[in-house]
Amino acid sequence: MIEAHEIGHWYQPGRWLFRHVSFDFRPGTITALLGVNGSGKTTFLRCVCGVLRPREGYVSTRGVIGYVSQAVQADHAYRAIDMVLLGRSRNIGRFGVPRETDLERALECLNDVGLATHAYTRYDQMSGGQRQLVLLARALATNCRTLVLDEPASALDLANAGVVLRLLRRLATEQNIAVLFTTH
Repeated sequence: MIEAHEIGHWYQPGRWLFRHVSFDFRPGTITALLGVNGSGKTTFLRCVCGVLRPREGYVSTRGVIGYVSQAVQADHAYRAIDMVLLGRSRNIGRFGVPRETDLERALECLNDVGLATHAYTRYDQMSGGQRQLVLLARALATNCRTLVLDEPASALDLANAGVVLRLLRRLATEQNIAVLFTTH
C-alpha cells in the first residue's frame, strides 16, 4: 500500500510538475495516471516508489512495491529468466544462489506475461515489447503487494497491450494487488 500526503516536485525552482497531491492506493484497486509526454508522470511514479524524494510532502509505504520502468535499451546479454530472477534477489541474498523455488516462481511469472517459451532467449535480442513484458515478470517475481508501472503498454502491439491490461486486472481482483500505471 502507498499513501502520499501533499506531495509535490519540481526540477527548476518555482516550476512545479505537480503539487499538493494526496492519495492512497489500496489493495485490489487499479489507478491510471493520464497525461501528455513531459507532464511529470514518470517523476510522480519515482516519488511514489521512493526512487526520488518529493520536494514537499511525504510518501509512506507498506510492503514490497514492484516497479516497472519504461522499456529501455538492452545493454546486457542476460537471458529473460535471469532478468526475472533479479526480482527474487531480496529472497536469495547477496551471495546466494537461486533455489528451485525461485526458478519456478520466475518461470510462473514469465508464463503470466505470455513469455514462458522465451525464458532462455537473450534479453538484448528481444523486441522492445518483449523486454517490457520481461520487466513486468521481474516485478511480479518480487511477490509485491503494490505494482507501479510506467507506461506498461507503450512498447507493445495491440494484442500484447491487451494481455498486460487483462493481467493487471486479474492481479488486482484475484491477488488483491494495488496497481498504479501511467499512460497517454
